[in-house]
Amino acid sequence: MNVLLHWKVLEYKHREKSTDWYWTVGLIGLCIAIAAFFFKNNLFGILILLSTGILLSSASRKPEVIICEISDRGVRAGKLFYPFENLETFNIDIDHSGNEEHQLLLKSKKLLSPLIIVPADSIDPDMIKQFLTKKLKVEEGLSEHEASKVMKHLGF
Repeated sequence: MNVLLHWKVLEYKHREKSTDWYWTVGLIGLCIAIAAFFFKNNLFGILILLSTGILLSSASRKPEVIICEISDRGVRAGKLFYPFENLETFNIDIDHSGNEEHQLLLKSKKLLSPLIIVPADSIDPDMIKQFLTKKLKVEEGLSEHEASKVMKHLGF
């Protein structure tokens, strides 16, 4: 496998969360669970309590530095490899707000992972485009889902 381009980037943008954030998420989860138990939906209540606990514990986890690569066979983001035969198109979501938060968006042929988002903050987006246009088509309308943007804004 011939690596054409590689860069290091944080797994995700980490935002420190205040004590109020943890209390708010915990109380919302607890209220939903209590409502579920009140309506005799015990399994849903347990699921809400478990997922709230997992969310609270994972929210404080620091991001890892991952190595991203574009090779002649596909795109690697950390331990995950996406061969070109499983990808349809790509686009580079460039942040114009001055935060330099660029993302490589890969549209997959797989049903369970239709959009793959690879952080590309530390590399010139034109370099990525130069290498990927040899293997994939650019889809200008391809963008991150709105729900994902809202979750990022809320600190998840």
